[in-house]
Amino acid sequence: MLSTRSSRQSRRRMRPWRREDLRESLSECGRGTAYRCVVGVALLAVVLALGAGLAWACTCKEEPSVAWSFGHCDAVFIGEVVSVQDTALGAGGCAGLYSGKVARLRVTYAWSGGQTGTLTTVVTGHGGGDCGYPFEGARHLIYATRLARHTWTTSICTRTRPLPFGAPDSVALSQLRHR
Repeated sequence: MLSTRSSRQSRRRMRPWRREDLRESLSECGRGTAYRCVVGVALLAVVLALGAGLAWACTCKEEPSVAWSFGHCDAVFIGEVVSVQDTALGAGGCAGLYSGKVARLRVTYAWSGGQTGTLTTVVTGHGGGDCGYPFEGARHLIYATRLARHTWTTSICTRTRPLPFGAPDSVALSQLRHR
């Protein structure tokens, strides 16, 4: 035969959780046990938080060639940074679901997609685990994918890079454009 306490605990597991259940559980166990429970939950939260950062690590395959990138990206251009802002991205009711950066760039030269002299927007992640491009420095060679009219996205997994490091790509891009 089940004791009253065991049957009461069994019934408690079957109904939805209530705040009173937590109070009752904490009062049933001693003060030392409650302290150990709180410490255990805190340690579990720390482990999960550290593990979550590792789970979102950016992993890029090997860097694509200039020819492949030129053929697969919607836009390839040199842009001068006008502004960079942190933002919360998302659509509809999901605004703020994903944080990143929005860079406003003036297109100074375009091989494809952009128009020289226009302002355009490039969206990326914050960097680190989300593969976001940092936009450090004034001018960048951008390999981007279209999100909307005059709005693009890029990451560190593309050949996007600051100038002068993108200069060797410029020669190859000019040759590809004239084919």
